[in-house]
Amino acid sequence: MAVAGDVFGPAVAALTLDLYARKQVARRMGRNSAFDHAGNVAIALLAGAVGYTLSQERAVFLLVPVFAALTVVAVLSIPAEAIDYDRARDLWPAVDAASSAPSAAGYSVLVRSRPQVVLGLCAMLFHFANAPLLPLVGQKLAAAPTPGRRRR
Repeated sequence: MAVAGDVFGPAVAALTLDLYARKQVARRMGRNSAFDHAGNVAIALLAGAVGYTLSQERAVFLLVPVFAALTVVAVLSIPAEAIDYDRARDLWPAVDAASSAPSAAGYSVLVRSRPQVVLGLCAMLFHFANAPLLPLVGQKLAAAPTPGRRRR
């Protein structure tokens, strides 16, 4: 789930770049973020309701494939002709016929912006700092008493 969460944001950003012109991207990303947060609240409420009615240890894991399938349906509902691959790769038409053909932006674009590099390093350090806590959380959950089951 963590890997999917780390991939989902950039994937939505890439789709947004594919579907909208550069001047529309900032507004659309804001709208995407608003829907993301509203969806998180709705999913948390649904997971809580399902966990309350079924069982707390299995309910959330049952919802993951359902939401994954809904995500696949949503992405597949985007018509292929709506995606502008040249715009997504930052290929812009030449200003005049004498200029050379545009080339796709490479990965070097990512390291040219100092604020972007600092953000990437901070995100990496944040994840490295949180990674050692995951086994501890797993141990805590495994040691927690299960409702309806007696300990021996």
